[in-house]
Amino acid sequence: MIRKAMVATLFFAVALVALPAIAGAHTEITTEGKLSADGTIAATINVEEECPAPGTVKDELVFPSTPALDNVTAAPVDGWTAQVDKDPTTGAVSKITWTGSAPAGTKEILFPVTMGTIPSSTDSIVFTSVQTCADGSVVRWVEPIPADGTEPEFPTPVLAIKATTPDTTTAPTKAAVTTTKSSDNSNTGIYIGVGVAAVAIVLIVVGVVLYKRNK
Repeated sequence: MIRKAMVATLFFAVALVALPAIAGAHTEITTEGKLSADGTIAATINVEEECPAPGTVKDELVFPSTPALDNVTAAPVDGWTAQVDKDPTTGAVSKITWTGSAPAGTKEILFPVTMGTIPSSTDSIVFTSVQTCADGSVVRWVEPIPADGTEPEFPTPVLAIKATTPDTTTAPTKAAVTTTKSSDNSNTGIYIGVGVAAVAIVLIVVGVVLYKRNK
């Protein structure tokens, strides 16, 4: 009975350690710039590896109907091909589909894009994303973020426009890549991870002590 309890304790500890890595994964959109004079902005789609090995083989970024964006360019990424689909009637971009694969051990895939034309009064744009794994499983990032800021399990990726007034610079020819995440989200993940790891270590130590005491 004691051994069964010890095994259960160790299993629970391992599960606790693994949980933050699963729950913390996201598909996000980051940008360091402001709107250019022509209404475009350089951004990066950050796809965290949510798939089991060998990993992600396709990622789709689905565009909203409002605002309608008709000037979108996906920068080249090694190992991936990008297809930009447009509505044949309106000319607005409906989605970008990346297909390919990342090297083994990749934790995050970065897809640089330039998006436009964005109205100067826009402060954010909400997208949805579908991540397809090599084993055929699918992860859908489609859950709206509530007004109270509580983060759902699979939140929609959001492009936050840092300034609603266009600057006087021209749009870059190639989107800039950034791996900088929101400091609040990053710190929260670290705190949770450290706390859970500490609990896991305590449980493992207790399990070992019980085992030696009843051996």
